[in-house]
Amino acid sequence: MLNGKVLSEPFIAGKEIRENFGPWQMGPHQYFMMGDNRNDSEDSRDHGPVADKDIRGRAVFQLWPMNGFGKLH
Repeated sequence: MLNGKVLSEPFIAGKEIRENFGPWQMGPHQYFMMGDNRNDSEDSRDHGPVADKDIRGRAVFQLWPMNGFGKLH
C-alpha cells in the first residue's frame, strides 16, 4: 500500500507477504528501503528509514527490465 492505495504487484501473486510493519511517516531526506527478497530481507521494515546522507554508491548497470539492459549513462 502506498499513500492509502493498494499497489498492483502481480509478480508476487500466490506468495505469502510479510505485512507486519508500519505505517511509517517519512521525514525529509529519508528513504524506505526494501530488500529484493521481500519476505527474508532485513530492511527498513526492521530498522526504520535511511537518511540520504547514509546512502552510498551509484547505479552503473541495469538488469531489468530487459529492454533497458546495459550500462547506464
